[in-house]
Amino acid sequence: MADPISIASGVITLAAFAFRSSVSLYQVVESFQRSSKEIRELAEELTGFQNATDTLQNIASTYESRFSALSLTLIYCGETCQEYQKLIETCSKHSKDSRSSVRDWARLQYKGDTIHDFKEKLALYRSTITMAVTSETLRTTASTTVEVQDVRKQLEGMIEENRNELNDALQIMTSRLELASEGKNAEEDVSDDQKRQSAEVQSIKDCLAVCSKASERLKQAGDHEYEDVIVDRAGKQIIVSTTGGKLTARRVKCAVDASQVLGAMSSADLERTLSFLPTGSDRTTAQQNQSRFSTPIQDVCELGGKPVDRRG
Repeated sequence: MADPISIASGVITLAAFAFRSSVSLYQVVESFQRSSKEIRELAEELTGFQNATDTLQNIASTYESRFSALSLTLIYCGETCQEYQKLIETCSKHSKDSRSSVRDWARLQYKGDTIHDFKEKLALYRSTITMAVTSETLRTTASTTVEVQDVRKQLEGMIEENRNELNDALQIMTSRLELASEGKNAEEDVSDDQKRQSAEVQSIKDCLAVCSKASERLKQAGDHEYEDVIVDRAGKQIIVSTTGGKLTARRVKCAVDASQVLGAMSSADLERTLSFLPTGSDRTTAQQNQSRFSTPIQDVCELGGKPVDRRG
């Protein structure tokens, strides 16, 4: 028997759970998708959610701890997909008329949410997952200043839209939870519905924290920090950012007769800087270094110097 799903399961396991649950629900919904617009839209949203959780699994294999705030969201989405699948299958099983079956389960509610409500929540959580992944991979998804700025602009809009929708959802769920708690003493047992609502409220708050983290990373995107930057005697060193970000270097040491270039500049200025380097073997080395300026974190540290990972 498989271990029960919980936050302790880890993001990769939870993302896989949400992915499988959405696939199972999609397979049930897919047979009805020509029946109504509502059903077709749910099928489409489930496909989008599968893509988002599949991508999350891939990137979380390297940076799992950075997505821990999505744990409750993944549990909610996975469990709700399972519950709706059970409701739909039950409704379909007990109906002799397929058309009435579709009408019946399309009006089903799970814990106060209609299928339309669930589809909207799934879209919001899918967008939040996509936003988290995009912010984490911003520095590896674009190779030029223009592309970096395009990704930043898209992410800015995504963060703002998600934050507004999450705040609206939080207000609705908080009101539901307060309403369910009215007239009850603190000593009374908390119902399963209240526990579910409390978990969903926390999930939304976690998603808002993801928005804040993405916004913070966005401000830092393109910025680089180095420590213990040392150039030995007669050595040559280039540490440059061409993405328009800020470059910070601490404890910089340059020996006698050494050459050192640090700072932020355009790709054109970098070309001109490299052209001033000596010809011969040194020029060959410079060209080799230049070829390394093809990643978003366009830094070259030929001798010494230690990048500081600030993305955690």
